[in-house]
Amino acid sequence: MKEAKVRWASVSLVVIFLLGLVAISAYGQSATLRGTVTDAETGESLPGANIIVSSARVETGAAADAKGQFVLRGLLPGTYTVTVSYIGYAKEVMSNVEFAAGETKSLDISLSPTGIQV
Repeated sequence: MKEAKVRWASVSLVVIFLLGLVAISAYGQSATLRGTVTDAETGESLPGANIIVSSARVETGAAADAKGQFVLRGLLPGTYTVTVSYIGYAKEVMSNVEFAAGETKSLDISLSPTGIQV
């Protein structure tokens, strides 16, 4: 009886360990997008700019921080459309942006002011 408990505990530990390796491996397969959003005319950062990354399978996004910088982690490998917008600026849309497993891609985006139309 004691041997059975020890064997069950050993098997359980091995299974937990293997599941942990699978989770780490899956995380390592995701891609990351980082960059900075700025004003095309002045070069000033655009804090709070919206960054949307979408594909047929997923849509996610982020807002730029106080320095206009953003990071989107955990993107599955594939082809995406990246849309960057900010009130008073022309929207920037980049199609067919490809991400490979484990890749970190940097996109620095400059938006052109358009003024707010009423």
